[in-house]
Amino acid sequence: MNMNDLSEADIRTKFILPALEKAGWDRMTKIREVAYFTDGRIMVPGKMVSRNKGKYYFGPIDADYLLAPGDFIIPMTEQAAGLLVSPVSIPDNELTYLHNQRLGKLTISEAVSTSFIFHFFNSRFFSNELWRTSTGAKAKHNSPDRVLRIPTPLSPLAEQFRIVAKVDDLMVLCDDLDVSLTRTQTESRRLLEAVLFELQSQPET
Repeated sequence: MNMNDLSEADIRTKFILPALEKAGWDRMTKIREVAYFTDGRIMVPGKMVSRNKGKYYFGPIDADYLLAPGDFIIPMTEQAAGLLVSPVSIPDNELTYLHNQRLGKLTISEAVSTSFIFHFFNSRFFSNELWRTSTGAKAKHNSPDRVLRIPTPLSPLAEQFRIVAKVDDLMVLCDDLDVSLTRTQTESRRLLEAVLFELQSQPET
């Protein structure tokens, strides 16, 4: 078989993938065909608009770079306004999420409730401390050491669960109040429109 006669896809299917599987790489969890990172930077030379080639990685992905549902991450670089103080938990869906150098991944001890940490990391106190200790003029940067130096109050695990349950109840109440406020504003607007229509419909005297 002449390798020069094979396409890139043929070489990948016939040689690369079998070699990876033989070496112990699991096709379902550790190998992806193509993982796109960006769509390419938009360029505006004069009056013309174009997009550079997108960046992508072609080949196997080590399991250490795969984020699992429930993993807790926090941005280390503010690439958009407010992003630096926006910790999130990886959702449980069919998408693949990759870890990179601009993300910090936290490993939560079994003695700590992940939901408790999530609520605390989204608190105003934590956000203010994270912003205060960050560095950089144009883009704010942080580090795992700075994050870990922020004082974190830890009550007994049972108390953490009670706090999380109370916060969740309050969040439901806030959502209900938001819906009620939106409904009230809508009804008030309709009433005002009806009154204005009635006034405009009256004959002049």
